[in-house]
Amino acid sequence: MEKQSNHNGTLRHARLLTRPVLMLTLMLALTQTLPVYGQENERKLSVKPANQQFYVGRPMAYTLVIPDVRPAQVTPVLPTLSGQITLVSMRKEGRLELYGPVTYILFEFVTYIPGLIDIPALAVSIDKAPPFLVPFDRAAAIEDPMRARPLFMLRPDQDGPAEVGLPFYFTLYARNIAAVTGLTLDLRKDAIFSVAERFPALETGAGLKDSLVQEIPLARFEWLPLETGALPLPGVQAGVKSFAGASSTLTAPETIMAVQSQVETTAYQAVARFASMPYPAAFDDTAIPALLAQENPEEAVPATRQRAAGKTRRIYLCLASAAALALLIGAALKSRKNQAPPV
Repeated sequence: MEKQSNHNGTLRHARLLTRPVLMLTLMLALTQTLPVYGQENERKLSVKPANQQFYVGRPMAYTLVIPDVRPAQVTPVLPTLSGQITLVSMRKEGRLELYGPVTYILFEFVTYIPGLIDIPALAVSIDKAPPFLVPFDRAAAIEDPMRARPLFMLRPDQDGPAEVGLPFYFTLYARNIAAVTGLTLDLRKDAIFSVAERFPALETGAGLKDSLVQEIPLARFEWLPLETGALPLPGVQAGVKSFAGASSTLTAPETIMAVQSQVETTAYQAVARFASMPYPAAFDDTAIPALLAQENPEEAVPATRQRAAGKTRRIYLCLASAAALALLIGAALKSRKNQAPPV
């Protein structure tokens, strides 16, 4: 009886010892089959900017934090950058934090062009495994407010040329302007120029803080030319305040516009279409009248009348040529008679 109980006790001890060994063996097997850095951890990574906005011409700091990994295990590969962004420096740092080792990859870039900063994804390899991509979070580069020079741009809202008697529209844009204190127009006699629309940036200053990054519309103008030729637009001036606090009067750059009559514009469009036609079609009697009719549908002429008109024009041309030739022959005979020596 005593031997039986000793045997049962030995079996229980053996089972208790076997379980931890099996668990340890299973854990080791799992760690051998699973990757060092799983896809779930990879998806959580991104290279973060130190600020949402940077000044052009100054270093822009970005940081990638990789937990549970030492610097010696990490190999970063930076992609090819566009000409607008330059890499200043890149380095790795290792830190031992509360939950284990952490690798920091620190970047410094610089750009001289304002706008959104778009850096291609970073390729990262851990323990020489196949690399995975880590995106850069978006940020923006803006002009240094203390150095930014206020600017005006007057841009056409439609393609030219302009036509006499028809309205043509322009929009005034602002860059690097903190406030607008007034707007004046230097009117001319060769056109009618008026404000068609005032935007919130001109009325209340709304959105002007974004002029460090992009052009902000201030006002839309209607220009009605009264003459043909190369006409300068009326001058546009405004009192402005820079982000540094300096006040000044700003004038939009001079803009010259080509102005044609409506007849010239129609003929130009018709000739342009005529030049693009195949050779046989271009010399058909109805070609030019048909093109002009496309530009002015209300003046369209039936095809039969167009062909009759073409034949009539050729007859008149032949008669006129014959009459001119007869006059030349007559003048030559008269001149010869007058020059003949007396008998």
